Amino acid sequence: MPHTTHKWCPQDFVAGELCLEFLNTVGDHAKTRAIEWLTGWDALLDWAVAAGAVDASAAQELRKLGRRDPTAAGRFLQRLLEFRDLLFRVLSTLAAGRVPAGDDFERVEAVVLSTLRTAHLTRQRQTFRWAVRSSDVSMSTPLARIALSTLKLLQGDDLPRLRECQRCSWLFLDRSKSHGRLWCRAEACGNRARVARHYRARAP
Repeated sequence: MPHTTHKWCPQDFVAGELCLEFLNTVGDHAKTRAIEWLTGWDALLDWAVAAGAVDASAAQELRKLGRRDPTAAGRFLQRLLEFRDLLFRVLSTLAAGRVPAGDDFERVEAVVLSTLRTAHLTRQRQTFRWAVRSSDVSMSTPLARIALSTLKLLQGDDLPRLRECQRCSWLFLDRSKSHGRLWCRAEACGNRARVARHYRARAP
């Protein structure tokens, strides 16, 4: 997979849930998932701050940990990327209305269960949610936050709104009033689809 430096902007965060934003950390115009944007530990942390997975203070501490032990940081990054591939297979399959492979779903479950062993129930308005405390920051924090977001999605009312862009592989929650959202971004994949239709219509 080609690697490229990416500067994160609000247009990159269109999914509506952290775990889906994580799956969308590839450059992709044609469902190839061809361009890697999480090219290293610092690139991961740049994304994590932009996505709200960690705050700036936690990211600074994680950068220090990465400089102190780059081998460990590389292992944690690789584990994250492997989970991204696994979770994409599961959620892309669900978005298509199909049943995920049993072994894939069990592996996602295992990551979530491992995270819950170190998470805490925290109050959120009138309810409680699982969370990883900022005071417990470690190299596993980004994966833990993504795993808890995955649990929230799988247990919540938004799962039936899960969609995959019709042109690229990005996933998102369709919260539009008509529930007819087709594209990750209308100004990106939507425009490309319209241009493609125009050329097909003009073709002899």
